[in-house]
Amino acid sequence: MITRETLGHIARAGREAAAAASATLDGFVMPSRTRQHLLQAQRELLLAVRSFVDSALEEMGEKPPKARRKPALRKIRVKGR
Repeated sequence: MITRETLGHIARAGREAAAAASATLDGFVMPSRTRQHLLQAQRELLLAVRSFVDSALEEMGEKPPKARRKPALRKIRVKGR
């Protein structure tokens, strides 16, 4: 059985791997097609980690969290500008 702590480590590992890939991409000049493939691979890695964590949560008898929506942007007026 997978513990909640293990799930947390797996999720963090996925995020760290994606962040490392993103940081690496920033340092190289490459064709846009190559960059697109690498970004898609990063996305697939995160989706794989999410799928694994969701299935482990279901196995533990918990519902996986719903996908979070990005908060809506709103314009804020600043006095004096």
